[in-house]
Amino acid sequence: MGRGRAGAVVAAAAVVGSLGIGTQATAETSAAPDCPETGVVTIEAVVDGLDALDCDLAGTRLDAGGFGVPVPEAGETVTVSLLTDDGTSPSLELSVADDGLVTAVLETTGTTPLGRTVERLQAGAAPDRVEVVDLSADASAHADDVSAQAVGRCRLTDNNRLSYRWTTPATWRLNVERVPNGVTRTQWTSATRNAVTTIENARNNCGMSVNPTLDLRMPGTTAVDADIDGASNACTARDGRSVIDGGHLTGSVLGLTCAWSSSGRVIEADVRIDRSERRWVTSVSGCRGSRFHVGSTLAHELGHAVGLGHVTERGGSDLTMSPSMPPCNASSASLGRGDVLGLRSHY
Repeated sequence: MGRGRAGAVVAAAAVVGSLGIGTQATAETSAAPDCPETGVVTIEAVVDGLDALDCDLAGTRLDAGGFGVPVPEAGETVTVSLLTDDGTSPSLELSVADDGLVTAVLETTGTTPLGRTVERLQAGAAPDRVEVVDLSADASAHADDVSAQAVGRCRLTDNNRLSYRWTTPATWRLNVERVPNGVTRTQWTSATRNAVTTIENARNNCGMSVNPTLDLRMPGTTAVDADIDGASNACTARDGRSVIDGGHLTGSVLGLTCAWSSSGRVIEADVRIDRSERRWVTSVSGCRGSRFHVGSTLAHELGHAVGLGHVTERGGSDLTMSPSMPPCNASSASLGRGDVLGLRSHY
């Protein structure tokens, strides 16, 4: 990566810090610290004055505080989307233009209805080139639709499309060596194939027609892991293979998707379902406690993998792409109205 592009990366990271991912940034910085030796640039290090012109940041991970992405090559974008058991479920998109200009999009969700906010951060020579987009104001226009009762999944039209989509057949390999706790290899394989079919055909219980233009494939299995570092909930360097696995994720994270794209076209998309602390079920019959439905979570993560983002949380029986996934809930294994409309618009 060129030295000029690295400088833009640091400027972007400083802006991210100024808008609440990490420590508050200031217009003036202190003397530049030593270059990082761990391969991770923290928001604090950037704000403290890390001089990227003196450091080789190729492949360096930007840590957004509990999750992160690697700095992509020029002309590429990397996006990480998290699903958490507390409904906070953030996502971060980091893009590097051909000229090195960096754009980051941070999306966070609240635990109360109408709490989705997007911050669009663009940095070049100066960190004040910032545009903040707050979608909660737009969502408030629908406040009259929200009540203490769940809004039916077949009535909600909310959808959120990310910056990337598949323009070639999407082909995943399933890792059957790393299986979420509580399910067998056979159940894991069946649940994943069902989720792939659900997204490909926009399968729903709302009587809506299918979406035939999305071509998803899962031709076989693999022992290769997804390009995800579970200890830091971060994407790693891409290897050109799209993989679905069960593996370690940290804290409240149920599932995580990493997508790499160029000019809006997906290059690779990896999905991981947590197997470190969760117990999973394939049926909610008799389900109790903090057990999560693996099919619902897979459908949600594969939604991210094809370019769907989180929608506004309305506090009830929400859409598959809701940022909240309650225990013992299988409803998200089938799409709602807004999920189908999102796929139709995107493809």
